[in-house]
Amino acid sequence: MFRRWPRHQQIEMLEAVVAASPVAIFTLDAQGRIRSTNAAAETMFGKTASQLAGELLVSPRESPGVARMIADCAKNGTSFTGAEVIRTREDGTRLALSIGAAPLNGHDGTERGIVALANDITARQRAHEFEHLLHEIDRRILQNQPLDAILSFTCGCIADIFGYALVQFSFKGEGGAVTIRNGAGPEVDFLSEIEVRWDDTPAGRGPTGTAIRTGRLQFRDLASDPCFAPWRERALERGLRSALALPLMSKDQVIGALTMFSRNHAGADPDTLAVLFACADQIALSLLAARNHEQIALQTVALESAANAVLVTDAEGTIKWANPAFTRLTGYTLEEAIGARPSLLKSGNHSDAFYRQMWETLLRGMVWRGEMYNRRKDGTLYIEEQTITPVAAGGQITHFVAIKQDVTARRRHEDEIRHLALHDALTALPNRRALDGAMERICFSAQHGRPGALLILDVDNFKPVNDTLGHLGGDQLLADLAKLLRSTLRPADFIARLGGDEFAVLLQETRMEEAQTIAERLRAAVAAHPFTFGERTFDFAISIGIAPVDADSDASGAMVRADSAMYAAKDAGKNRVVTYPFGEDEGIRVIEASRWASRIRSALAEDRFILRYQPVIRLGNGEHEHYEALIRMVDVDGAIVPPDEFISAAERFGLMPQIDRWVVNKVLSILASSGPELRIFVNISGASLGDAALLSFINERLSALRIPPGRLSFEITESAAIRDLAVAQRWIRQLKDLGCLFAIDDFGVGFSSFSYLRALSADYVKIDRSFVTDVDTNPTNRALVQAVMTVAQTLGKEVIAEGVETHAHETVLRDLGIDLAQGFRWGVPQSHPFS
Repeated sequence: MFRRWPRHQQIEMLEAVVAASPVAIFTLDAQGRIRSTNAAAETMFGKTASQLAGELLVSPRESPGVARMIADCAKNGTSFTGAEVIRTREDGTRLALSIGAAPLNGHDGTERGIVALANDITARQRAHEFEHLLHEIDRRILQNQPLDAILSFTCGCIADIFGYALVQFSFKGEGGAVTIRNGAGPEVDFLSEIEVRWDDTPAGRGPTGTAIRTGRLQFRDLASDPCFAPWRERALERGLRSALALPLMSKDQVIGALTMFSRNHAGADPDTLAVLFACADQIALSLLAARNHEQIALQTVALESAANAVLVTDAEGTIKWANPAFTRLTGYTLEEAIGARPSLLKSGNHSDAFYRQMWETLLRGMVWRGEMYNRRKDGTLYIEEQTITPVAAGGQITHFVAIKQDVTARRRHEDEIRHLALHDALTALPNRRALDGAMERICFSAQHGRPGALLILDVDNFKPVNDTLGHLGGDQLLADLAKLLRSTLRPADFIARLGGDEFAVLLQETRMEEAQTIAERLRAAVAAHPFTFGERTFDFAISIGIAPVDADSDASGAMVRADSAMYAAKDAGKNRVVTYPFGEDEGIRVIEASRWASRIRSALAEDRFILRYQPVIRLGNGEHEHYEALIRMVDVDGAIVPPDEFISAAERFGLMPQIDRWVVNKVLSILASSGPELRIFVNISGASLGDAALLSFINERLSALRIPPGRLSFEITESAAIRDLAVAQRWIRQLKDLGCLFAIDDFGVGFSSFSYLRALSADYVKIDRSFVTDVDTNPTNRALVQAVMTVAQTLGKEVIAEGVETHAHETVLRDLGIDLAQGFRWGVPQSHPFS
């Protein structure tokens, strides 16, 4: 069709198409050596046109079959497409190409050479190789091959695909240990005689340990990274220059790391990282399946990429030429397209202003790049990414060259990722990140005269239900609750899940009176709705705090005020709505709690806490088993303040970890200066459970003072333990590894279940004083004490009765077979009874 144009226009048009094409284009001599290239070829090979000139496009040694096809093209005039070859770039990286070639003839019909086109298919080839790798891992798992064999195979494949010098799999162990299970690559011997850990120690600060500890990608320059010092000499001797470590994740838990060592300093490009992360995630699932002898079905998603379409129009926008990819993309044949205008693809999804801006840009001689919705011949919509380049001659625009790519699948995938980033996976509600954006918008509206309100909702006493049913049951109930809340709100209201059992609601352009009505409607709907899981039914209640969002509000301030109102609702008895500014009663409670927090901070700063010690007596022989440390606060006037007056405020304002640290430190000092027979139990609050810094502090102090760990032991309340059972189990296990003992305090007053005695590896069970006070006169409580004792002793745990005050109490408990007792029967707690 170019033959209808003057020769100079044909040449200009072809030159424009070649220059603008993202496909690498070469002219070759009869021997297959490169004569000339376009810009895409220089970018692809990482060399300039002058550097490429004279090189063989295809090496007969590396790809003899394709080299023969090029020779046959020059000799016999045969064309070919889709021949795949491998080249190596200057930096040593592998380049996979799909090549096509056709003879290039002179005007007299004699052969002048060859024109060749090359597409970079490296990413596609790697994706295919990884897809094959994942399927092969599944196949080997289903054949029950040993885990080590699967790991070795996987390491070897990753090393081959990317040319890494070393690839290793490491698993997270207990107490900071890391097990390197398998490795592959030329430098696999590097793994011998090295220690790797995941805790915050010198051996745990390398790329593998840090990836496991933090759950984040690590890239390290091995020559300069100070944290790599323990292994640097061995690594550099083997030519290792950089390391890339990816955490292996399963259900938000890090189980290990995939680490790759390279001989160069370059980090992985984004596409490679994306493939490696996807591979690491799926390999983690497969490895768990193999380790547990369970089959996990792996699902893979293949993303199709569309070929680029090229369209040429004249200066008036009439289509003069299009390539076959245009037909595949749009459904219009070449004959249907030539003579028409690009508006035959118009979808109606863009305004006239959109097209006007595009043409204004082009007519100024500037390149236009962007995305637009277009419509195929069959009526279907698609999204195309388009670059339109004006072609000028003699200062006048003569043509436009448009390069089009179908990005519909990619945009859909990105939209899904964006949705996941802004929504909670369990409830499908917006998440905290989405709430932040919505808060900014409602604050902006409020500053322009359209005030609103923020509601914070928290489920009352949800944790025991969650722990009783397990996470599956708890998750279903939360999802059901989210649906109920969403259906109770107005369509325009915004609701988000903040995490756990806490939600936020934004009411735009809503007066406070109306916000209170909506909040009460939410509270009543939850209270009236029976929630079921299996055959069990639960009644929930929620506490709601409301804060206005007005012209003086910012996002963080509104959140703090609504959160304070929600806590005030809980302090006032739960299952209610409290509005900020508080009413008189709520305000007094909040102010009083804030004052207590200030007094506690001052007492910590001025060391105005003291300890009293109460003995635990073995009823069989009357000897002291151990002591419990009980904290008191000394007020500025010297008055002794009991713990029930300040503990709740300390928990609410996050001060309990500091108090617990003070108590532990003080008790360790007492133990260090006392005889080896003294044992003291310390109470740990629920707020301190899982505090890694406190756990590390305990370990370090025990080592520094050289105190046998069994002399320091701990008590946690039943309610604190079941509030987060997994955290309590982990904390107990880690401290017991240090030799400490554990007691479950106040057993019976929480969401009592004997199953917790089996789940928690405690040494003692302390029956709450409320069941002991009338054990000599109340048959029900006596039966309960008997039941706890029977179950505890069956599980190998000793029982301590709290609140023993009389000889009658002691006699009944001894007759029941209770092991130990504690209370005023043996005197009030003393400041230093063991001196």
